[in-house]
Amino acid sequence: MKLSTAKATTLGLLLAGLAIGLTGQFTLDEGTQMYVVTEVLTLVLLAGGIAVGAIWARCPYCGKSLFMNMLKWKNCPRCNRALTDKTAKSAKRK
Repeated sequence: MKLSTAKATTLGLLLAGLAIGLTGQFTLDEGTQMYVVTEVLTLVLLAGGIAVGAIWARCPYCGKSLFMNMLKWKNCPRCNRALTDKTAKSAKRK
């Protein structure tokens, strides 16, 4: 999986889990079956987001895990190469 895809998937799963959890917390009565379903779904989405980020958020060059602060880094902290190289894409087309 590409780093950009891993970032988008991780962020999407985490935000979906947060949204469902907050919606269930503030709109449903505690103890109802739907409340329990939203809690379980929230945990599954959050665990999925963490798993995707931990497994596939890696530098494409050296393989270092970029899970912590992956949305912030523009260069790999180990090999110092650019994580988004737009010039390489345009060079391949020519």
